[in-house]
Amino acid sequence: MRDWLIGALILLGLWFSAPAHAGIVEDIERAERIMSQPWHVDTLTANDRDITQPAWAVSYLERGRASWYGRTGRRTAAGEKYPTDELTCAHKYLPFHTMVRVTALASGRSIRCRINDRGPAKWTHRIIDLNPRAAAGLGLVKPGVLKVKVEVIAND
Repeated sequence: MRDWLIGALILLGLWFSAPAHAGIVEDIERAERIMSQPWHVDTLTANDRDITQPAWAVSYLERGRASWYGRTGRRTAAGEKYPTDELTCAHKYLPFHTMVRVTALASGRSIRCRINDRGPAKWTHRIIDLNPRAAAGLGLVKPGVLKVKVEVIAND
């Protein structure tokens, strides 16, 4: 009886933990798939810096929900001071300093911003976090969350 009870508890634990781990595994597999694509040098300029763009960047497109966040006074995951005067954003796995175009699907408004941080958190089911200035450009500040399209943009 005791062994049966332990086995049932283990199965219940696996049952309830599977969906949470499945999403993480999918994110990891997706990031590995994207990052395994061949790289070549395509120079972009962001804040007077030349940056390297991956070969797959021109075809990258993702749709989902966006939110905004503020970290004034703290450092970003890229190691720079959180910029309040620039159009920047946080993405889960695209390389730092990649330039993206974020388009609000409802209004058609779009902005160009630079990835300089990591986020949003997995449990939020969002694909990108924008800083307040970028969020204002899309009209995202008041609603807090919008459906958007995110695409990596090449050198214009």
